[in-house]
Amino acid sequence: MRVGIMSILLCAASAAGATATAGTGPAEPFTTAIPDSTLEDLRDRLRRTRWPDQIAGTGWSQGTDTEYLKLMTDVLGYERFALRGSDIGGSVIQQMALAHPDRVIGLHVSGLLRGVPLQGEGPPSPAGLASWIVEKFRTWGDTKGNIESRFSKDELLTNLTIYWATQTIAPSVRLYYEFVREQRLTGRVQVPTAALIALNDMVPPPREVGERMYNVVRWNETPEGGHFLEWEEPQRVAQDMRAFFAGLR
Repeated sequence: MRVGIMSILLCAASAAGATATAGTGPAEPFTTAIPDSTLEDLRDRLRRTRWPDQIAGTGWSQGTDTEYLKLMTDVLGYERFALRGSDIGGSVIQQMALAHPDRVIGLHVSGLLRGVPLQGEGPPSPAGLASWIVEKFRTWGDTKGNIESRFSKDELLTNLTIYWATQTIAPSVRLYYEFVREQRLTGRVQVPTAALIALNDMVPPPREVGERMYNVVRWNETPEGGHFLEWEEPQRVAQDMRAFFAGLR
C-alpha cells in the first residue's frame, strides 16, 4: 500500500495550495517565467503611482474540490493520505477527511478557522496591492511591529510580483466570498488529528474548541510564529508533522 502526504499550505493573503508526496526524493527547483512586457508594465505603473500624504501619528493603525483525491489515487497510485493544512487549507483537509475517512490516515492542522472575514475587490495598482498585502503580513505574522524580523523585502516582493504578473489577486480574494457560501460537510472529524497552534496567531483556539471539531490525539502550542506559521517557522512545522505522521504508518 502506498501512502502519500498532501500538504495544503494556504494563507489568508495567498489562496494557492501546494501538494507533496512522501518518498519521491528531494524537491526539484523550478523557474517561473514572466514576460519582460509584464515587468515593464509593472515598472511603469509604479513610476506613475500617486502617493497619498501620511497622516501624522497613525503608523500602522489604519475548499478545494475532492477531485484532488481522484488525481492521487487514479493517476499517482496512492491509496491513503496524510494531510496538512492551515487557515482555509485546514478547512479543505477537514472536508476531505469528512468525505473520505477511509482514505485519510491523519490530519495535521494549524490556525483552526472560526469564521472568515469578507474582503472586497483586490487593489487595482501595484502600489495598492503592496499596501494591502504587506499590512497583512505585518499584522497577522509574529512580527511585533517589525515586518522584516519575519519576512525579508525579497520574500515580500516575490510574493507581490507573482500576484501581479499572474493576475491572480482577484481570484484569491474571491475565495473568501465562495468559502462562506458553499455547502460544506458538517460533523466531527474522526480521523486522528494533530494540531500545532501558534499562540501569536490572530485568534489562537483553546484545545476544547479543536476537540469539538476533530479527534485530537496530539496538541502542541508554540510561542513562536503567527498566522503564516509554515513561512515563519518552517522547521518547527516540519518536525511536528514528522513526529505525528511517523506513528501512523
